[in-house]
Amino acid sequence: MNLQSEVEKIPKKNIRLIQKLLMEWAQEYQTPFPWQDNLNPYYALVAGVCAQQTQMSRILEIFDRWIVAFPTIAKAANASRAEVLTVWGNAGYPRRAVNLHKTLQICINDHAGIIPCDEESLIQLPGVGPFTTAIIQIFGYGMDKTAIDTNITRIYGRLFCGDLQPINESDPKLIQAIATQLLPTKKAHIWNPTLMDFGATICTAKPKCNICILKKICLARPKLDSGVTLLPTKKSKTFKNSNRYWRGKILKILREKNSGFENFNRENLIESLSKDLDTQVKLNKLIDDLAKEELIWLYKNYIGLGDHPISNNKHSNISHNKYVDS
Repeated sequence: MNLQSEVEKIPKKNIRLIQKLLMEWAQEYQTPFPWQDNLNPYYALVAGVCAQQTQMSRILEIFDRWIVAFPTIAKAANASRAEVLTVWGNAGYPRRAVNLHKTLQICINDHAGIIPCDEESLIQLPGVGPFTTAIIQIFGYGMDKTAIDTNITRIYGRLFCGDLQPINESDPKLIQAIATQLLPTKKAHIWNPTLMDFGATICTAKPKCNICILKKICLARPKLDSGVTLLPTKKSKTFKNSNRYWRGKILKILREKNSGFENFNRENLIESLSKDLDTQVKLNKLIDDLAKEELIWLYKNYIGLGDHPISNNKHSNISHNKYVDS
């Protein structure tokens, strides 16, 4: 497939119409994001990490909690791993918090306390992929970039490819090419969140086509109007007793106990969670996994949140001259 030729097939009048309709929709309905208009690279990085695999309502909650606790790069970088994970709380995918913490420490040590703006440097930071890189460039540095998430993929895949569930069906490279073509000049900081909001509220997994402002030019609409059954984008799994369920339980206990050296030994923690022997075997393995992911520490038979309070010291990852806010 020649991506450029496919994109060039999109009528210019349709591009202008889509831009006009969505910009008008944004003025009335879009949720304002606290990182949207102030060109703050730190806020943009935190927002990008929070947005990974997370619904918008949760993103705002996690972002606000993080910025209140760590209003500057220095405060976050100089925090302990346990403090970072406690602030992250039960937001899910806590490995993101560890990666964010490491990234901020790297920015302190290697980038003079500044979040870099070039793609080559950003993509090397822990937990920073193409999406988060674009978020930093758009909202931190005012660049004209496209940040492709699930919502944007869904909108463009339906509009231009006629796919019902674009996450499973559409070519990601084609979606990227379409997104680049439709991006209004100098408006990336408005356009990207508008699309994310529209995909989260209107063009959802089960779309509200009856109130969609783009329905007249949507290639997927005839299929959707025919009453075709939309297949789920992924199989739903039972959460209770899953690995994620038990990992969350372990971390919750350690967060609440503040993970001091004296708090828990491994056997007591496991027995407090379950008396079932099979479950205890699972919990033992999950504890080892959490330690490998640097979410908890293990020492002899003791267990705690984040870095080991003795062997790692509080700020072992930061240079001895701690960064001070100017």
